[in-house]
Amino acid sequence: MNDVGDINRPEQLTITIELAAWAASRVNVFIARHQSQHQNTHGRLSMETLVRMLLEDVAFAVQNPSSWDGHLMALTLSNHGYMVADE
Repeated sequence: MNDVGDINRPEQLTITIELAAWAASRVNVFIARHQSQHQNTHGRLSMETLVRMLLEDVAFAVQNPSSWDGHLMALTLSNHGYMVADE
């Protein structure tokens, strides 16, 4: 397996994505419903926070697929045909 880096390192990756207008609209509805900082892991949601959280969960799935976050993300990815573990 390639070195996937150390999660404690300060280096960051910046990404830019295109998202269909219909999807962005529905995601914005979801984000608007979750503006409370209470009883959640990442505080008030923004598009950036949501994407960061989901990508971190993919990283957890690769790093520790038996963790709660990793397992659930691995399940979601597998529903789309992407396996986290080597086949």
